[in-house]
Amino acid sequence: MTLDDVQQLARAKEPCVLVTLIASRGSSPRHVGSVMLVRRDGGQYGTIGGGEGEAQALDLARQALRERRSRLCGIRRYGVSVKGGEPICGGDNRLLIEYIAEPSWYALASERVLAGESPWLVKSLATLPGLTLEEGVTVGAYLQAEDGAVIASAIGSAGCAGSPADPAQLAAAGVAQPWFDEGELRYYHPLRAREQLLILGAGHVGQALARSAQALGLAISVADDRAAYLAEADLPASVTRLAGGFSQAIDAYAFTPATYVVVATRSHALDFECGSRVLKRPHRYVGLVGSAAKTRLLIENLRRDGVDSAAIEGLYAPIGVDIGSETPQEIAIAIMAEIIACRHGRILPTSLRQQDRRKLKAGPAAALVHEPCCMPR
Repeated sequence: MTLDDVQQLARAKEPCVLVTLIASRGSSPRHVGSVMLVRRDGGQYGTIGGGEGEAQALDLARQALRERRSRLCGIRRYGVSVKGGEPICGGDNRLLIEYIAEPSWYALASERVLAGESPWLVKSLATLPGLTLEEGVTVGAYLQAEDGAVIASAIGSAGCAGSPADPAQLAAAGVAQPWFDEGELRYYHPLRAREQLLILGAGHVGQALARSAQALGLAISVADDRAAYLAEADLPASVTRLAGGFSQAIDAYAFTPATYVVVATRSHALDFECGSRVLKRPHRYVGLVGSAAKTRLLIENLRRDGVDSAAIEGLYAPIGVDIGSETPQEIAIAIMAEIIACRHGRILPTSLRQQDRRKLKAGPAAALVHEPCCMPR
């Protein structure tokens, strides 16, 4: 569940159903935590994977709207024929089909996340008297701070709220991913601060990257020290333009652990200036456009400048995934693929950073092969 998902719920004016993928085994088209909102008018926001599995979930959601009842259901994807109607992904999905009578409660969760907090959304389930989990459950929803303190709660439609997570257990869990405790019938979902992308350099690559990143729901800002050039740049209307010096823009920017940064300036000196500053600020990802040779020189200078070695080790440089990209549009796609992998905790063997490290381990000769050099305008 993303901030956009939470805001969609907060804006709902009438009862709706939230379908949440709370557990998965085997193959699945979406990860745990994916949601789909189903409204009374038949409208749908989000997806849990499409296809026959989602069609089954939609039927269950419509049933929940009619009955005003939540339930815990399973979707099996073990079909054996490509000509049949059963899903053949080869896995099980556990879905919480949650009837929400007062969706406006989620406005508080949205406010907290927009304020820079990272609270937990905890849902405690209990079976309705005389029914199974598949037939009916009540859901007690709790918004809890990172230390476990209860911020707010919403009692299920049947009046059984269950209980919030134990603060000590929540504080000690330290998990960054959603998970479902089968024994306690409790679902945990961390709500992260809104992800943001800071692009340092409004050249060809920076502009293409800003356009490509729109679909990911990131709050995008582009900085450049050439005010006139930045004003004329081909950027989406939603992008924030940060004119002035790069150092000034970085110092004024509100970095969070959910910040992605791409350094794509027009000169090596500016790259070093930007890299040395952003690596000292909170971030999830910092990538640098340039060749492997340029990267090694930059890293040597960063070390001499006293930048933390762990931060340097986490630098994504050379940036992007090796797909043979040359044009700004292709380079932007290669960078976004790497950012998506970082978002989901994946390490790609095809990333240019990983390839360069393997070359260095193989010796100097392997590191001197021909490589493209991207110079943003």
